[in-house]
Amino acid sequence: MRSWRLSSTAYCLAVLFCNNSALAAAPVVGGTVCGKACRQTFRTLRFSDAPDWVFFAVQECTSRLYQQSVHLCWEIYCSEDVWILEINQTCQEIDGSQFPTHDIIAGLTDEDVVQIARFNATSPDRVHPFAQLMLPSRAFYDLWGRTLDAHGYIWDKHYYYGWAMGIFWAVVVAVGVLNRALIQWEACRPRAFRTQQRTDVWFKRNILAPATFGRRCVQDFGGWGTLPPRVRTLTLTLFVLINIVCAVYGYRFFEGYGYYPTIGMQILRYVSDRTGIISFANFPLIWLFGMRNNVVIWLTGWDFKTYNNFHRWVGRLAALQAIIHSVGYTALIL
Repeated sequence: MRSWRLSSTAYCLAVLFCNNSALAAAPVVGGTVCGKACRQTFRTLRFSDAPDWVFFAVQECTSRLYQQSVHLCWEIYCSEDVWILEINQTCQEIDGSQFPTHDIIAGLTDEDVVQIARFNATSPDRVHPFAQLMLPSRAFYDLWGRTLDAHGYIWDKHYYYGWAMGIFWAVVVAVGVLNRALIQWEACRPRAFRTQQRTDVWFKRNILAPATFGRRCVQDFGGWGTLPPRVRTLTLTLFVLINIVCAVYGYRFFEGYGYYPTIGMQILRYVSDRTGIISFANFPLIWLFGMRNNVVIWLTGWDFKTYNNFHRWVGRLAALQAIIHSVGYTALIL
């Protein structure tokens, strides 16, 4: 057990002072998220021992009331040591100081902690600076813990799904390379040893060679576009489906979210972020597939028409995603 933990009596009294139902539903967060959650609750508070109207980071480094309050928040709500290296780096840049250690609250008794006022998002009002220690209510802390947990989850999905675009086409190219290698290997074998399995014949007749529909491999639709052979259509259909799934899956929205309180604002912000990131991830593919002499043509042996078809569809999706990104952010700002 950490030597600087307050006694269990103080913890229980603090919990009883807060909302017990909120405690029961509290998310379990790690030290880093817990530390940030405590800091976020204090962002709208000003303490009287900090310079007037300074940025929050300056208050973190100069206000002893804030420093004691946030250490108490970590003491009561966090289940493990809080990493404060980030704050130390900020304080070093601002005034060359160090954020104090947990010993700053060593002189506070259990009774002192129980008497400290609690605050939430709206109460008490923030008109005047506070000249006393403050602590967030359990419900307010839980809100920010849940917010930061959801925020991290969503941004992890943003990056994973952005990388998924490149991984998909890497797999497609790898299949093409393997197919070309097998063809070359089969061609190099003596004719007497060459075999063609019935499954190979079926695959070529039904997947690789035929048109998507009908008899023509590339069908024109009155100037609206062309439908490529079946294997390309299946590849592009799968890519479109992956883009749709990546754009709509992997979010955690809830009312009261710390950064954007309404569901509508959260959708606008994070769907715009997601589509922007995926669109950006698709742009190198547009450039790669659009070149007549690119390395993947040489690796797979597929002709330029195949990659030009990929180029067009990746470009269409990237353009649509960029439009959604722009419209979403415009609506959020307005």
